[in-house]
Amino acid sequence: MPEVRALTLDKKITAPDGIAVEWEYSRGGNFFPFFDGPSRYGYDLTRGKVRYRLNLTGDNERSYYRDDLLFLDWVIEN
Repeated sequence: MPEVRALTLDKKITAPDGIAVEWEYSRGGNFFPFFDGPSRYGYDLTRGKVRYRLNLTGDNERSYYRDDLLFLDWVIEN
């Protein structure tokens, strides 16, 4: 397949265009009970300071551990 021959796999954490997959964990405020909001955790697609949540689980599933995702490679066009 000629289309596949034009692609390579790149094992770097960050893609050549600056996009990366990163784990995010943040807790609610520390002044219980007024600012003790929900914690937020999971994987984001990032580029600089911009973050987009990756929805990698179903509606009734949760990602409990940081190493739940096995990221293989970026697919790069030659």
